[in-house]
Amino acid sequence: MVEVNEVEVRDLARQLVADVPPDQVDQFEFRGAQFDRGLALVQFPEGLGGLGLSS
Repeated sequence: MVEVNEVEVRDLARQLVADVPPDQVDQFEFRGAQFDRGLALVQFPEGLGGLGLSS
């Protein structure tokens, strides 16, 4: 597991919005991309919608 810091999470979120603009795609496409990047629930394990961060 790779440690991810706050700045990296922000960068991932910014990249998500740039790659999959929520105002241009439906919510399911956006949520899927969010999950794939580990940003659905960051405390969940990697590969299961999270980044393995402690909450």
